[in-house]
Amino acid sequence: MSDTIRANRWPRRGTPLFAALAVAAVVAWAPRAEAILCADMGCTDDDESTCETAGNYWGYWDYDVDLQYSINPCCCTTELADYDEVDAGPDCDDGDVHAQLGTAPNDDAADCMRDEDGDNWGDAAPLEPMVTPGSDCDDAEAMTFPGAAPEDHPNQCMADLDDDDWGDLVAPPGGNAGTDCDDDDEYTFPGAAPEDDNSDCMRDFDEDGWGDDSPTEAGVTPGTDCDDTYDFTYPGAPELCDLEDNNCDGDTSEETDDDTDGYAECAGDCDDADPTRNPGMTEAECDGVDTDCDGFEHEYETDDDGDGVTECGLDGLLGTADDDCDDDQPTMFPGHVEEECDGLDNDCDGDLHEYETDGDVDGVTDCGPDEIHGTADDDCDDDNAEVYPAHAEVACDGLDNDCDGVQHTDEQDNDADGQTECAGD
Repeated sequence: MSDTIRANRWPRRGTPLFAALAVAAVVAWAPRAEAILCADMGCTDDDESTCETAGNYWGYWDYDVDLQYSINPCCCTTELADYDEVDAGPDCDDGDVHAQLGTAPNDDAADCMRDEDGDNWGDAAPLEPMVTPGSDCDDAEAMTFPGAAPEDHPNQCMADLDDDDWGDLVAPPGGNAGTDCDDDDEYTFPGAAPEDDNSDCMRDFDEDGWGDDSPTEAGVTPGTDCDDTYDFTYPGAPELCDLEDNNCDGDTSEETDDDTDGYAECAGDCDDADPTRNPGMTEAECDGVDTDCDGFEHEYETDDDGDGVTECGLDGLLGTADDDCDDDQPTMFPGHVEEECDGLDNDCDGDLHEYETDGDVDGVTDCGPDEIHGTADDDCDDDNAEVYPAHAEVACDGLDNDCDGVQHTDEQDNDADGQTECAGD
């Protein structure tokens, strides 16, 4: 590399290319030794030609190879070189590659700080006096910096080694303590197991919301999950026939088919002592049990309208007189009082109220079209098909045909002589 640079002209001093080439050249040419002033080499900082004539090299010295020079250009030999201790440049500590301009942008993008752990926060207690202090309370640990544990505090300097956003209970030097009872395990932190407790520091490795009931780390609160490595195991979980105590009740008998009907409890047998009840059965009518284990009895055994009577009736038999004749209508069941003019067989005896029956089949009942008994549209004689509202009044038949309370005019004794026109008056 030295032959190449000697054979070509250097870029003009002060340019970025000049600085880059000078850094590379000095790093390649000069072994590190004790500091020596360029003035002791028989040249001055601005005497480039004298330095080159003496067979030495002209350039910037970058001791820590961080591409930030520490001095003005100087004259260095091939055998003895280091930085100029007199002329200070922009690198505030040229003996430490972790200290340079802008290395801690989360503190200040322009200040020369030290950031050993590469977390973009500056060392809060640098040893070199020219290095600007930052706010990183532990610059040797990349997981410790201000705001590392936002669940505890958005700005305080805490350690969060497991990157779960909760700070270690042990405060770093110059920092703050958090509430994470095991900061080496990302599955352990306050509120990790909300099904057990929303705030206790527990371990939930399988992330089912329940805490490990046997944590190995001191300080971790035990939960109630009997197998924290399997997310189908927790208190109240359904049994899955997987040879595990899924519901954590300490009993795995649910996996045994006690009644030998081909179904164990974990396979849906709702009564493993009765071989006539299992998910493979057909629901039987009016037997009072959930035969097929679907959580419901037969539809005839369900009181859908809530009137206290089912379609099976009190005797438990379908098709007898005590059955609910309409289980969608709560005012219809055996024993209910028959109501006037509601259009329903309230007592389930097969007949409507007498007012709702068209005895003379003239198309009008005692309830009338408005279904209210005692109004003008009622049939005033439901035993005579020639009498109902809207029927034409017939002369001399002796009937109030239109139910208006008045007979035909020919049937009226207008002169009060005891005779009507129908009688020859």
